[in-house]
Amino acid sequence: MNRKKGLIFWSIISLLFLLLLSACAGETNGENETADSSEKTSDSNSDGDSASDDETRVIETVKGEVEVPANPKRIVTDLYLADFLALGVKPVGANEWSLRNPFIEDQIDGIEDIGAPISVEKVLQLQPDLIVVQSDENYEKLNQIAPTIVIPYASEGDFYGELRKIAEIIGKEQEAEDWIASFEEKAAAEREKIKPFIEEGETFGIYEIADEKIYIFGDNWGRGGHVLYRALQLDPPALMQELIGEGTQYKELSLEALPGYAADHMFITTYNSQAQGPDEELFEKMKSSAVWSNLDAIKNNQVYLMNFLHMYYADPYSLEAQLELMVEKITGSQE
Repeated sequence: MNRKKGLIFWSIISLLFLLLLSACAGETNGENETADSSEKTSDSNSDGDSASDDETRVIETVKGEVEVPANPKRIVTDLYLADFLALGVKPVGANEWSLRNPFIEDQIDGIEDIGAPISVEKVLQLQPDLIVVQSDENYEKLNQIAPTIVIPYASEGDFYGELRKIAEIIGKEQEAEDWIASFEEKAAAEREKIKPFIEEGETFGIYEIADEKIYIFGDNWGRGGHVLYRALQLDPPALMQELIGEGTQYKELSLEALPGYAADHMFITTYNSQAQGPDEELFEKMKSSAVWSNLDAIKNNQVYLMNFLHMYYADPYSLEAQLELMVEKITGSQE
């Protein structure tokens, strides 16, 4: 009897031991399967960039914080086309004015015209994942299509600030700093080049004859202002300097007021609003006035007529070209 109970006892112990071994084996196999699954998932992520495509960054804007893709693939912009191109990114859409920039004409194939003002329908067709514009017109509608960032013109302090802002949006900060450093080096060399051609105290001004009106411009409103006053470090007329100090970047002048704002060296552009481009006939008409003829810059042959489209833009390509064009005028190396 005791022997039979002993056999039953050891049989039960053996059965329990076998069940325990089976459970441990099953758990081990499950862990191995989980590990294999993790390795496969890791391999899948490393083979493609789907994970990076889902990453985002938060940008502070005039409209508040905006979450944007870390690696946008389809960007639409209005007037910042050349800035994106200079940073190595080609947008899928931009407006007509950007596409007219003469210094990027070899890079615009395939970029769609989104209209001015922007056509929301055209933008929708382009399926952008990021929109960057100067104007907040139709902002709410655009923001429903894709994250939309508004950078008002001249709102970042100067052109460098604007370029850095765009670089921040697309993660190209180093590219922006590299370009700025390169441009500063070129500007320093050009400042040395023009020294023999400038007398102490001479002033330089930027003017535009637009239809029947005359304007003077400062250092942060296109027309070569960044180049003339910041890169070449030349002085504007005293009254324009006052306006710049007050935060005013352009002023309409009457013909009678022009002598008070006239510089020793005057850079002139012309603009016809109907043709949306330069109109040299406006310059010829201005030359016939007695006020114009009595300006010192005219008497000293220091008035330089510039192509409107060459001077209108403020972007890396345009600034480099303007630096060369303006120095050529000052030194007399180009007639």
